[in-house]
Amino acid sequence: MTLVSALGVYQAAGVVGSGEYSPPLGILTLAALIRDRYAVEIVDLDRKWLRSKDKASFHRSAVEVIGAAEPQVLGFSSVSGGYPETIRLIEECSRRLPDATVVMGGPQASVVDVPTLEAFPFIDFILRGEADETFPMLLQGITQGGEVRNIAGLSYRDGHRIVRNANASPTLDLDGLPLAAYDLLPGIEDLKALPLEIGRGCPFACRFCATNDYFRRRFRLKSAKRTFEQMRQLNALYGVAVFDLVHDMLTVDRRKVVEFCELLIDAGSPFQWSCAARTDCVDRDLLHLMKKAGCADIFFGMETGSQRMQHVIDKNLDLNEARLILREADDAGLLTTASLITGYPEETLEDLRETVRFFSDMLPLKGVDPQINILVALPETPLTTQYKDRLFLDEGWTGIAENGCLQDATDQMLIAAHPDIFPNFYAFPCLTGRDYLRRLRDFLFYGMVRCSGVMQVMYRISKDLLAVFDLWEEHYGRGTHAYYESLQYAQDLLRFAESRYPNDESLAVMARFYRAVLRDAESAAPEPPAALDRPIAALAKGVRLVTTQGDVNAVFRALREGVDPDTASVDRSVTVAIRAGSVNRSEILEFPPVTQAILRHAEKRSTIDEIVRDFQEQDIRHGKFTPEQIVAAAIEMLEKLRLLRILPAAAATHTGSSPKSRNRKRREAGSGKHAPAIALAAPTEASSPFHILDSAASR
Repeated sequence: MTLVSALGVYQAAGVVGSGEYSPPLGILTLAALIRDRYAVEIVDLDRKWLRSKDKASFHRSAVEVIGAAEPQVLGFSSVSGGYPETIRLIEECSRRLPDATVVMGGPQASVVDVPTLEAFPFIDFILRGEADETFPMLLQGITQGGEVRNIAGLSYRDGHRIVRNANASPTLDLDGLPLAAYDLLPGIEDLKALPLEIGRGCPFACRFCATNDYFRRRFRLKSAKRTFEQMRQLNALYGVAVFDLVHDMLTVDRRKVVEFCELLIDAGSPFQWSCAARTDCVDRDLLHLMKKAGCADIFFGMETGSQRMQHVIDKNLDLNEARLILREADDAGLLTTASLITGYPEETLEDLRETVRFFSDMLPLKGVDPQINILVALPETPLTTQYKDRLFLDEGWTGIAENGCLQDATDQMLIAAHPDIFPNFYAFPCLTGRDYLRRLRDFLFYGMVRCSGVMQVMYRISKDLLAVFDLWEEHYGRGTHAYYESLQYAQDLLRFAESRYPNDESLAVMARFYRAVLRDAESAAPEPPAALDRPIAALAKGVRLVTTQGDVNAVFRALREGVDPDTASVDRSVTVAIRAGSVNRSEILEFPPVTQAILRHAEKRSTIDEIVRDFQEQDIRHGKFTPEQIVAAAIEMLEKLRLLRILPAAAATHTGSSPKSRNRKRREAGSGKHAPAIALAAPTEASSPFHILDSAASR
């Protein structure tokens, strides 16, 4: 028995090895249910794709791996973006293993089961929806020659007729399901975070969403005790303490969320976790409780920034309330994603403007990651059904499909021939045109990633970033996706902003800062080799020091508070450390002069002895503490903040001493005892400055 995951990280733009990997929970749960009765092998296509060098070799080797064990049954999961490739893999595997029975499942196959079976005779069965109970029944029938035709949720071929049995009931007792068979995945112990299913079903009915077709509207949640037990089990097995709690809408039942949080808090909040929620299903107290219990990140599907469109798509969020909730989450120290969608058939230019305005309102919040996506026609959703006759093949999907997938010529022929099976590659009619929306999305997203402060100032002045984008296109034309990804876009954006708003002091401060960072990125030189005989202080990977006129932190604070920065902050020269942070932003950290001096030495890769000698020559002291003690304490603090690293001397690496023991010896050097606890000032952190350009600088 071989179970094959859906291909979900089949990336656009020809970038092999990109994409976020997450273990395939669906087939791992099914594997856990049947492993006592059947020998089960897992083929994880996402992991294989991310490790492949090119698509051609991926496809060939995937077929070989899937068929290697010559299984009697092949089970394939499915998602919309990778569905053409999955179909082609099944066809080749069936040709190689003609006696194997092919079963499909997953979200995509479940809703396009009839046309899939009609078009592709090499697929034997499609098992729709949740298959925790029905898949073992189907396997028993296949392997033991029993009757399978009465299994709920099963679609199959009866001669030339497609039979579609009634839907299976949802799995109500999620506590009764075994832990997913993570151990069947090679390399699972190397992952730093794991997904863990915590519930199923969403009681809401948004018109564009396919969740209800698969999990139905019956909201279910694992018990707090069971979830915590599985978190502890995975922690014991793999040392993982970070979890993505998988559920489309965790916080529907507030009482159960509170129970879960209190259980974690009573245990000392040992784990960090993320989840998805609606802004109208949380409040200030719950957000703070979730944070205390270890919640780090919440995904909020906002869907549109237009109040009118909220009602059109049946999302029905109060957007003013949503803004307050996102600010409350930010104040609580939570990271959040505010996901917006544009390109609805009913969307007017004013609706689009309101969505861009909502995106712009989120920019000053340091923990909020606003996103704009373009609507995808998911099969059998109310919106796709309504506009089925008006969908058209989107010319843009061959390179940058909205579902994030790159398709080759064979895939493209399949897509063109079967619009009812692959509707997600087709486009809804929309007022502005999808190419315009793609460019707008890239302008906003990469503007936020590269020069968030400049985007914030332009929004503060103009009150309308959509109008700013239209002016931008008048001056710089219709840029490609590759252009917006490049440093050239950031440089052009700075020139554009300064030409539009030459007298704004906040913009001048931001432009100087980003230009200094861009200049630094372009001129980044290879790191010099470390000395062979003495420990060296070096900046941590991705950390840079920038000196510029204008207190960029103060300007960010003023933007967040909606006020003008004071004159002193505009005129003051500052040196800051910048490093990649969270949610597509970076941290700007400012330190007092003594700590700055340590960082400057680290930038030059000075030895510890050289730093101490410099402090001795300047006679830098703090009360009764000597220069040696001050240097030791500052280095220890900067190491903990992950701003500085110590490159050990070659001699130390040959002694077999551990990093921990080497750190202890370094702290003891010069004083004969541990360095004292000196009250060095903590860094000052800005809101949402700049994404570090290490990868971009190398292009």
